[in-house]
Amino acid sequence: MALSQDIKERIFAAADALHAASASGEFPSVEAVRQESRAGMNNVVEAMKEWRQNQRKQVQAVREPLPVELHSVVQSMGQSLWETAQQLANESLDAAKVAFETEKNDLIQLSAEQSESYEKQAAELEAAQARIADLERQATAAATAAQVTAQELDETRRTRLAAEQDATLTKQRAEEIERRAAELRTERDKARTEAATAREEAAALRGELEATKTQNAGLLAALKPSPATKGSPQKK
Repeated sequence: MALSQDIKERIFAAADALHAASASGEFPSVEAVRQESRAGMNNVVEAMKEWRQNQRKQVQAVREPLPVELHSVVQSMGQSLWETAQQLANESLDAAKVAFETEKNDLIQLSAEQSESYEKQAAELEAAQARIADLERQATAAATAAQVTAQELDETRRTRLAAEQDATLTKQRAEEIERRAAELRTERDKARTEAATAREEAAALRGELEATKTQNAGLLAALKPSPATKGSPQKK
């Protein structure tokens, strides 16, 4: 897929900023540009090829003014024109060779930087995956601990509820026993009262019985004949 103009401009801007900030004037690395531009590695590599070529062209344009020899050749229009032309051709060929070698070296350097950046990214990815795995283990352990705690809390609640129910039943039983004891005390008091009344009535009945016995004894004594009455003759 072709590199979009927006991404290319962002990468170029990052490369320009890093190049301007470099004290030695060296070209920024692919990794540095990638981090600065926040672009993908493939996009950075592709854009940096063009950026470096542009930088080389700018340097060549500045460093290759019209040779002084050419001015003299144009002025003299002499025999030295051909020699100067040949020299310039040789120099152009040498410059082309230098440019080719420079571009080749750039590509080699870009490839090496790309490989290094990929290795760095792979290491970062591996560390991130290890961190994710560790966090997942911690999350699983935390979830297990939370489940155990919830079970313990539920068991504690059931135990407390059972204890509260037992306490309620115990209280109800105690109240029932107290009520029954009160009833029994009331019944025992009533029985004692009735017993005392019965004893009093029995004593009264015994007194009446004794009086009746005495009265009957007196009546019987009064009904018996006297001795004088038994010995006198009967009248005819």
